[in-house]
Amino acid sequence: GAVVRWDQSAVVRLGRDIIRRYKFLGDVTKGWEKDYILVAKGLRNSMGLLFTPNGNLLQAENGRDFTDSARPFEEINLIPAGVLSGSQSAKHYGWPYCYNYNEKSEEWTNFAFSCTPGTAKYEPPFSLLPPHSAPLGMLLYTGDLMPVLKSKLIVPLHGYRPAGHRILSIEMDNATGLPKQEESGQYFVDDLSGAKQNIAKSYPKKVKVAPATQVISGWYDAPGVRGKGAPVALSQGADGAIWIADDKNSAIFRLAPPSPDFKRKPPPARPNFAKAYSELMLESPKWLASYQRLRDKVLKSPQCSGCHDQYRNPDDDASDGLAELRYIASLGNWMVEGDTDKSALFQKMSPAGASSMPPKDKPYASLAEAKLALSIVGEFIKNMPSLKSIFVIQESINPEIVGLTRGQPGNTVCGKLKPGQTVWVTNPQPQRLRGTEVLEVLVGQNSKIADLSICKGANAFYVAASALKPIVN
Repeated sequence: GAVVRWDQSAVVRLGRDIIRRYKFLGDVTKGWEKDYILVAKGLRNSMGLLFTPNGNLLQAENGRDFTDSARPFEEINLIPAGVLSGSQSAKHYGWPYCYNYNEKSEEWTNFAFSCTPGTAKYEPPFSLLPPHSAPLGMLLYTGDLMPVLKSKLIVPLHGYRPAGHRILSIEMDNATGLPKQEESGQYFVDDLSGAKQNIAKSYPKKVKVAPATQVISGWYDAPGVRGKGAPVALSQGADGAIWIADDKNSAIFRLAPPSPDFKRKPPPARPNFAKAYSELMLESPKWLASYQRLRDKVLKSPQCSGCHDQYRNPDDDASDGLAELRYIASLGNWMVEGDTDKSALFQKMSPAGASSMPPKDKPYASLAEAKLALSIVGEFIKNMPSLKSIFVIQESINPEIVGLTRGQPGNTVCGKLKPGQTVWVTNPQPQRLRGTEVLEVLVGQNSKIADLSICKGANAFYVAASALKPIVN
């Protein structure tokens, strides 16, 4: 497990669900005493640890992986200085029996462990953090470079789910040297529809939460610009800047005030791939068929069902059969068009029969089944539209879509498109039609963007190039 120094004479070491304190024997040759003091149990994934100036230990808990993206909430737990010194008894912090302060995990309902705060055995969270946000580090900022963060607890959220990929600052209580607490509050999540950058959500009523401000948010993936944020560890530099280690982007970032000549740019617009893919798929029988195989043979298989929010975004109640597609699109790098090496789902299912997905308790019945599932994922990725081929109708424009039969004279207006509608451009080279520069777009047999009863026999369709803008720059 991880190790963090307590003082010059002892070290705190993690091991599974416990934290232990070892006595230092004086020098590196002697090392550490083999016997230890148990200072905490019932903790899960104690990656974020911080000693406060008054000697208490804060633990940021990376909680259970329920399939529901709204639960469980992550936690900040407090291990008092008295427990660390051995003058007080170690406490049990609930894992795996409890979550969300006072709720019992489903599989432990009949187990004789009380999740009621105030009981002798159970120590509830000191405060809650956003659900599935994966806090993997903590830093008490003491620098002068960024006064707005002075004396605040900085917490990076590593998670890929809606509440993750951001950095929070939490007010500290000067009297206690601990994070402030309140019994209600809000946290923020991504709007997976793509319409907004953040959506405010409420914490459960009458539980202790950490009032937090977003230091970095909107850290979604922006193709061609950056990947989704995955901050892990923070370190304060001698000049007061904060250095951020990001493992998914293999990058080190520096957080500091901008230089005087810095020209601030707004964050890149978040492409709404969930909406775009839903519209484009209905125009591509080939891609639709590969998606249906992916959904029915892989995502809904016994090996994958029940995982990852049931492959459905919160509030996506549509019954069009494309909910799983929108979920995948909202995750960014799960599926990268035409590139299995960059597609996280393909890589996690490789090599067939010896991969991290599906989980070990849900193996495929045979190597042939594992290979088939992997090939279905690869086929879907191969049939995805290139990012450069996805265009959106400009605001306040209702352009015509014109159809014609190749090699034959004449053309017909097949309908009008709406602002914000997405089209799949099949030929990036502009052509001229009716004296207007146009781009050819894909229209399917059961098209939702063109009325094929009007354009009978048409096999090529065009939209004015001036009405289109690329979904990514």
